[in-house]
Amino acid sequence: MLLAFVVAFVVTLHPRMCYSAQKWDHKKPIVTAFGDRNGHNYLFRVSLNEISFAQYPVNNFYKNDACVSFPTLRGTVQTCDKYFLLVDDWYKFDRKTWDKGFNNAACTILQFHTSVLVFIKYDVIKDTSPKFVGTYSTTRDKLYYFGKDNKMIIITNFSKRIDRKIMSPTKYEVICAVERKWP
Repeated sequence: MLLAFVVAFVVTLHPRMCYSAQKWDHKKPIVTAFGDRNGHNYLFRVSLNEISFAQYPVNNFYKNDACVSFPTLRGTVQTCDKYFLLVDDWYKFDRKTWDKGFNNAACTILQFHTSVLVFIKYDVIKDTSPKFVGTYSTTRDKLYYFGKDNKMIIITNFSKRIDRKIMSPTKYEVICAVERKWP
């Protein structure tokens, strides 16, 4: 079972390179405000450009604690009640390993602007091993996330390391969004 996850949008004023991202249909919303979170498992926080993904501890929901920490390329940002839920009302989310999802034309990657949601598996053999939520920046070729003990990890030249087989693509997963067909 997947845990709840968070997506954060943070303002940045960096020059943008060319990128291609999914344009989500506003008539079939993929997000809802945090206050309307009933029944939804995914979250994100909005500002303007840079987007970060982080894990929302399930215990926080039961404690009625709405605060979440987000890793960004400028450091950690903590916010309370100022993010949205990523919902699966109109889309079904399928996890695919990096090599089977990222450059696959059949996969509509869960991506906002230049940031892609990535799951990091600590040990691909053990199902019970820790899993982390991260952000891959397509313009900077960096993956960043909170690892063990909430330590921030930044991997530069991420896709180049995957392509050169320095890092295993099966350790990283992207999310493919498939539009639901309702009768």
